[in-house]
Amino acid sequence: MFRKAFFVTSLSLALIFVGCAGQPVITDELKQLLVERVERRWDFYSARDYSGTWEFSTPEYKRIFPRESYYKNFYGLLEYELTGVQLLAYDADAAVASVAVRVMISSRPGAPAASLALGKSPTTIDESWKLVGGSWYYVDRVK
Repeated sequence: MFRKAFFVTSLSLALIFVGCAGQPVITDELKQLLVERVERRWDFYSARDYSGTWEFSTPEYKRIFPRESYYKNFYGLLEYELTGVQLLAYDADAAVASVAVRVMISSRPGAPAASLALGKSPTTIDESWKLVGGSWYYVDRVK
């Protein structure tokens, strides 16, 4: 009886470990690469280089939406200053990370006076990033 129970328990544990071993995990290296990619994309975004920003989009998105029309996704009266990036969650099955991007937002010259008078304000933007072939890509929300 003991042998049978031991065998069943051992087999169950082995199946659990094999199942877990097959799941992709996010390593410290992948986390660092993600943060670097998010920061680099925001460098382009802050500089209003939307052509450069497009390069960070998923391969699927880039196949459908051309670089030339990508700028239409953005509005030009705000300035952004990246202040932090935080990984919130990682879905290993989908290879998608949820990231909180903290920025200071301010109005650019030409904006309404009331907006200019508000100065800078902090906000957090939730982004999704997909791991494809060892590289992270921004998941654009199709409007």
